[in-house]
Order: sequence, then C-alpha cells, then structure tokens
Amino acid sequence: MFCSNCGGQIKEGDKFCGNCGAQSGVSARPAPAAAQQIRPEPVQAQAPRAPVEKKKGKIPLWLKIVIGIVIFVILMVWLGMAATGGVVKAVDKHLAFLRQGDLRAAYEQTTAYDFRGVTSLEQFTGIIRRFPGLSNNKSISIVERSVNANGTGVVRAKLVAGDGSVTPIIYTLVKEKGEWKILSFGVNPSNF
Repeated sequence: MFCSNCGGQIKEGDKFCGNCGAQSGVSARPAPAAAQQIRPEPVQAQAPRAPVEKKKGKIPLWLKIVIGIVIFVILMVWLGMAATGGVVKAVDKHLAFLRQGDLRAAYEQTTAYDFRGVTSLEQFTGIIRRFPGLSNNKSISIVERSVNANGTGVVRAKLVAGDGSVTPIIYTLVKEKGEWKILSFGVNPSNF
C-alpha cells in the first residue's frame, strides 16, 4: 500500500503515513514519479509532552502575617482558659453545693483552710442567707478570671437567680494540696 499524499509505502494496518504523517488514504499503486520527487521531509514522531503544571498561587506575605496573628491570639486565649479552668471549676462546685442547700459541704469542701480559720460554719451560713442570690443561683456569667503570679486566682462573675435578679460577686482562690479553694468572696462589691 502507498500513501495517497506522498506516495510512500505504508505498512498494512497503519493509519498514518510514516513519511509525511498524512492519514492513510491508501491507493494500490505508487504516486507518479514527479510526486515522489517533491516529497516533504518525513515527520519525526514526537514523544508525548508532559502536561504543563500551573504554578500554584503564592499566599501573600500580609495574609501569612494575619493568619499567624490570628493563630497566636487563639492559642493565647486557649492557654488562658486552660490555666484558669481550675478556679472556675472550684467556684462552680461551691455554687452547686449552695443550690442544693448543702451549706456544710460548700463550707468544708470548697473553702480554704485560712477561710475556715477566720469564718465559722455559722458565720458562713449567715452570709449565704443574707444574700439569697447565692443559694438561688441558676447560672453564672464569668466576667473575668485569672491566676496571678502570687498563686492566687480571681473570678469575677454575675450570678443569675431563679427570679432573674443578678448578684455580682468576686471570689479569691488559693491552691491547697493541688486543688483550688475559696479564700474569700465579696458579694455586691464596690470595685466590681
């Protein structure tokens, strides 16, 4: 078989001419001699090209800085929450005992040794009864919580009672035997 374009010989079953690359339009005889003399240069088969990779867009420097700052702030907030979680847990435990009416447990299990040294159970009970928002608390809204370098913790909060009344309170805590305990608390403090 011969190429109808250049007259070159095509092997049986080939779809393209090996000389000119034209699609096989097969004729039974070779092209005239004049056509054979003007043959174009044979086309060399080229290896398939690798797909062109698009360059990925670089993140601008300003965006990297903003992302870094946001991650840093989130990390600092998380560390602050983790560091002060113990003081809040101690206050929550204290308030749970008060809600249940178990003033003895609130006194003995959640207050510090030094607090009990200067305040008797009877005095403690009198304080709780004088401020019904403490024993009638339904929820607590933490305004501020911190752990100071001197080893004390502070929780400023607003207690919301069942009747909707709000009682501001400040707790000061210390660690005793690895557990936060209430050293003092002020109800309706002037420095809230």
